[in-house]
Amino acid sequence: MDLEISAFERVSTSPLTRATWPRAQAGTGLMNRRRGYQGHQAGGKIMATTVDVIVIGTGTAAQTVAYACREAGWSVAVIDSRPFGGTCQLRGCDPKKVLVGISELVDWSHRMQGKGVSAPGLSINWPELIRFKRTFTDPAPEQNEHYFAEAGIIAKHGRAHFIDRTSVEVGGDTSREERGVPP
Repeated sequence: MDLEISAFERVSTSPLTRATWPRAQAGTGLMNRRRGYQGHQAGGKIMATTVDVIVIGTGTAAQTVAYACREAGWSVAVIDSRPFGGTCQLRGCDPKKVLVGISELVDWSHRMQGKGVSAPGLSINWPELIRFKRTFTDPAPEQNEHYFAEAGIIAKHGRAHFIDRTSVEVGGDTSREERGVPP
């Protein structure tokens, strides 16, 4: 069975056909160890990628699925249109807990003045606090991408658009999912 894929030439959808993302083809070393697929070009056109699982998003839940599937020997691709790490790690839970924790510390200090606690003048320096928050949020996307590469997970930046039930297009590159993870 053949499938016409956007700007790509015809790609067989048989399980025996494998190609990598253009990024992996460029020599980043991302290769499925179990299947040993390699990227290739035919007639100057880049072929689509077939992987066992496509994970959309790179937050906590997505990373859990991606790493578990990869450890099981499946080929995995992750796709995210935002910096890698998701809401919780980059702009939600983790930074919020630090900011709220420090705010609570200052609040408790003020409420406990004269009740055995003496910390006059304790206040929040917002610019300094935000600089501190950025020490752990800013490096996270690059670290996540590095960890994906180390695990053999193909990482793709961009918005995913479904072509059909098992195929996703991201910035002109198409990927097809073989297995999928049940909901």
